[in-house]
Amino acid sequence: MTKNKTLVTGASGFIGSSLVNMLAECSEVVGTSRTSSGGHLVKAPDLNDISTWSSLLSDVSVVVHCAGRAHVLSDDPLTAEKKFEYANIKYTEELAKLAIRNKVKRFIFFSSIGVYGNVEDGVVIDEDTALRPDELYAKSKYEAECILKRMFLESEVDLIIIRPPLVYSSNAPGNFNRLIKLSKLPIPNVFVSVKNKRTMLSLTNLLDFIKCIVFYKSSVSGEFVVCDDESVSTSNMINYIRKGAGVNYGKIYIPKLIIELLFFLVGKKKLYSKMLGDLEVSNSKVKKTFGWKPIESAERGLLSVGSEV
Repeated sequence: MTKNKTLVTGASGFIGSSLVNMLAECSEVVGTSRTSSGGHLVKAPDLNDISTWSSLLSDVSVVVHCAGRAHVLSDDPLTAEKKFEYANIKYTEELAKLAIRNKVKRFIFFSSIGVYGNVEDGVVIDEDTALRPDELYAKSKYEAECILKRMFLESEVDLIIIRPPLVYSSNAPGNFNRLIKLSKLPIPNVFVSVKNKRTMLSLTNLLDFIKCIVFYKSSVSGEFVVCDDESVSTSNMINYIRKGAGVNYGKIYIPKLIIELLFFLVGKKKLYSKMLGDLEVSNSKVKKTFGWKPIESAERGLLSVGSEV
């Protein structure tokens, strides 16, 4: 690649902000953000502002598209679909047009493991697993993937779609933030009976992977699942976080059926599935394609979370 500049969208978000800081240590990077500017960040221009986007993309070799709308619990169901459609589908399509027009070399799109929908226990997700998104967020990511594949089919631009599972760190939002708060409570670990297997992705490993594919010299396109090497039970997640924090509140055995019933009775059946169900993922394709492997284990990553909270 003759150019060596990277543009990151969603650069003030959980992943985007860390990505911009990491890339700034080894290359030229600019991040676009709806909410802030300054330093390596610029205010994201309107998609109709072709001249400003052309200026931003003029010497860019790689676009990393992190921007998008995630799950918002307070969303009005009547308007949520339209919000997802604009932020995750329309915005992605228009940005891709601009990237192709300005002849970037590589377009990296953050999709989601959610495009696979609910898979049966014992099934290990990889790139060949059938796509069956069943939530609005995942459906919007799936639609964006389909549009991008059609757009880049006749283009010389590399299209890399990454489908990460839950990304965790000490400042992670969503369900992992709930797990951190639970781990900090001075109560026994009540999930020891739940021997679930969940594959996640530490932010450290994700950033290292993105760095790998940003600077990967050969032309490559495709969909890639990226994750930690190990699956961890929710009970052990709590144990590792507490060990990293230097605390031990003990454990108490409650039968799995009782725990599941309690979640059901309080209307949190989906939360049970997301936190205590199985989700196993394979990263064999990214290892084979890029020669990449996680730089830290899931245990090490969760211990680090505990030491920082």
